[in-house]
Amino acid sequence: MPIPSSNFSAVILLSEVDLNCKLIARAADQLHAAAKHWIELDNGVDDGCTAPPIDIIAMCAVCLSSSAAIAKMLLLGDRKGKKSFRIAKRCDALMALLGTPALPVTRSLAVRNSWEHLDERLDVVLESNTCRSVSEVHVAVKQPDSGTLVLRHFDPVAFHIKYGTDTVPLTALIEEAKDLSARVNRAFKHLQTAQVNVY
Repeated sequence: MPIPSSNFSAVILLSEVDLNCKLIARAADQLHAAAKHWIELDNGVDDGCTAPPIDIIAMCAVCLSSSAAIAKMLLLGDRKGKKSFRIAKRCDALMALLGTPALPVTRSLAVRNSWEHLDERLDVVLESNTCRSVSEVHVAVKQPDSGTLVLRHFDPVAFHIKYGTDTVPLTALIEEAKDLSARVNRAFKHLQTAQVNVY
C-alpha cells in the first residue's frame, strides 16, 4: 500500500534518518575489519589486509557526523530562538512516530563536539599552555601515553572513538542505528494508513 502524499514531509525526514543509519552501518563494517587487523598486527599476525589510520579516522568521522545528523533531525537539544518551536514540533512528531527511542549514545555530545569543534578545543589547550605532547591520530592496541592529548583516537580493542578521556562506544552506536532503521521501516508502514503532521 502506498504512503499518501499528505505524509510527504514525514517520509522525507525519516528517509534522512534512515540514510544516516545506513552510513553508520557501512562505516561500522569497515571499522570492524580495521579493528581486527590492528589487533592481529599487535599479535604479530600479518592477515594480508591493510587499514591505514587515515581511512579509519575517515570512517570514525562518518559515524560521528551521521550520528549528529540523526540527533539534529530527532532531538531539539539546546537549540533556541524563533525556529526552535518548529524544530521542537518536528522532533516530537518524528520521535513519537518512531516509538520514542532513548538514543543515549546519539544524545551524547562530548566526542562529537570535540571532533567537530576541534579548533575551539585546541584554543583552550594551546592558550592554557598545559599540554606538551599532542597526537593528531592514534590507532593502536597500545594506549597513548597519559601525558599526550590525542585529538582523534580509535581504540580497536574497546571499539571506541575517543577524544581525550571522552568516549563513544561504537557497538552501542551501531545498535542504536540498527534499531532506529528498523523503527523507520515500521513508521513507513504506519504512514500508509495514518496521517502524521510534522509541522
